[in-house]
Amino acid sequence: MNSKLLELYNCLSYNEIKKMGYFVRSPFHNKSKLMIKVYVYIRRQKMNTVVQIDGKGLYSYLYPKEIYNYSKIRLIISDFVKLIEEFLKLTNYMQNNIYQNLDLLEDLRQRGADKCFLMLADKLHKEINNRTIFRIEEYFFLARLTPYSVMYQINKMKQLDIKRFEKSSHYYQLLFLLSNIQNYNLNRISFAPWNKDLKVEGFLIVECINHISKNEQYFRNSHILVYIEYLICKMFDDCENYSLHSKLFNIVKDKYSDLTMTYLTHIFYSFNAQYITATNNSFDIGIHKKKFYNVVNFFFDKGFFNSYKFIPPEMFFNVINISSDLNLRFAKNFLDLYQSKLDKEVKNDIQCLSKTKILMIEGKYTNAINVLNKIDMVNYQVYLVSRTYLAMIYYKISELETLLYLIDASKHFLYRHKAELGSRYDRFLNFYLYLLRLIRVGSIDKKKLTQYKCEIKNISNIVGKDWLITEINELMKK
Repeated sequence: MNSKLLELYNCLSYNEIKKMGYFVRSPFHNKSKLMIKVYVYIRRQKMNTVVQIDGKGLYSYLYPKEIYNYSKIRLIISDFVKLIEEFLKLTNYMQNNIYQNLDLLEDLRQRGADKCFLMLADKLHKEINNRTIFRIEEYFFLARLTPYSVMYQINKMKQLDIKRFEKSSHYYQLLFLLSNIQNYNLNRISFAPWNKDLKVEGFLIVECINHISKNEQYFRNSHILVYIEYLICKMFDDCENYSLHSKLFNIVKDKYSDLTMTYLTHIFYSFNAQYITATNNSFDIGIHKKKFYNVVNFFFDKGFFNSYKFIPPEMFFNVINISSDLNLRFAKNFLDLYQSKLDKEVKNDIQCLSKTKILMIEGKYTNAINVLNKIDMVNYQVYLVSRTYLAMIYYKISELETLLYLIDASKHFLYRHKAELGSRYDRFLNFYLYLLRLIRVGSIDKKKLTQYKCEIKNISNIVGKDWLITEINELMKK
């Protein structure tokens, strides 16, 4: 009997098996009467607690007068497996209101049902925005929904040309500016689940930015949301301009109680993404690290993280990663308070990575290796970060032979998965290449070390930049 069929069917609960009966008998989902008979037969076996299902028994039930045909029963079982998979997909989809509503909005938009579209968009926007506790998927849903509905209205009014602002109502000028820049900024938050869908097409970003720049004080005083998006956009464009970071941070401190949790989440993500962008391209990582830590500390004091039912794993780990370098006590406290808010699928891995970083700062390298060995490696990012940490540890404890083997294995992994890794390929590969150079040079050639230090500072795509520079400085002291 097909092992996939047994595994899928036996993992269904009693209620799910019952619901699947309705699914199989529905002509909308299944037009084959043969599949109904397969369901009836297998359900009888399940109710009699028979775990294994005999293929010959099923065939004789379906075709009592025919001789057993192995190829024919394989095709029948394959079709039924596909039916179970369709049932599971539909069941999961029906439990996720976010994707249902987003798909419904898209369908209404394509059909030109303007009134229904705008009513549903407005209803969902208010419903999510009024919540105090929500999952991160709902934040991204709202982030996508806001410019989506606004731009739809503007497109219908044919007011995409900024030169026609004076002829349009003031309200739609602001909607255009806000949706235009916010959608552009969302594209630059690299870990957004729907990043690829948020393409900026036909938007006059330069004109929008110039328009606000010429009237900066007016927007600062009268239209704070537009001004916040403007500052976020400018921060990404000019990472070394610390005054932009300070301006935005001061606004958040002044207006924190007036901003919704959803919008505060958007701002926090923007700070985080700007920090990542800055550290990849900056000469002085320390300043950016301190600035983002100040943001984290402020949001922590305001109870921002308490509002999450589940804290996104990348947000959680970035907080630990940055704070552990500057305030170890804060990092430990954050880990103790909020590790229970990690989603169960990634909880173990993020906990282990966070504990490893703290143990490395404390110099407890043996304990750190033991913690790394407990990681499940649920995705590429976790695997790559854990291997990078392990390389750093082996280097610190002078296990050079083991380290060389690890570097070689990691490079082969990167080569094999280059297409799937995207920009991460270069960032992690560069780390291993420069670590190899440090191993080969040691503390003998100070001229080479100075050259490497200068190159690492100037390179944009590399992880562990500050760690490599620190290790070079240590070698130059010897």
